[in-house]
Amino acid sequence: MKTDLINDLGGPAVVARMTGRRVPTVIEWRHRGAVPPMAAPLIELHTRGDRSVEDICPGTPWERVPDAGWPHPGGRPVIAPVSSAQARELIANTTLSAAAAATEGVAA
Repeated sequence: MKTDLINDLGGPAVVARMTGRRVPTVIEWRHRGAVPPMAAPLIELHTRGDRSVEDICPGTPWERVPDAGWPHPGGRPVIAPVSSAQARELIANTTLSAAAAATEGVAA
């Protein structure tokens, strides 16, 4: 993270409430220096667009879907589909622990 986003937002307990995660999970994000992409839209929503997903997770291929109810003028963020070549590159550059952390709480 460029700055300590988690502290800027009020600390791990506040971010845990925003994202529906446990405080220790958010503390781990801070230690890793990255918020998982699946949590970024919740932070954007709770900050009323003050923190955009593009700023929270700059390496993620974000697109916007028009949504007048979403606080960002571009609309609701979604992770853009990628080609298989791009997917292989993303997978090659993702550690197993980062991938597991990004999917924490996601039902199989």
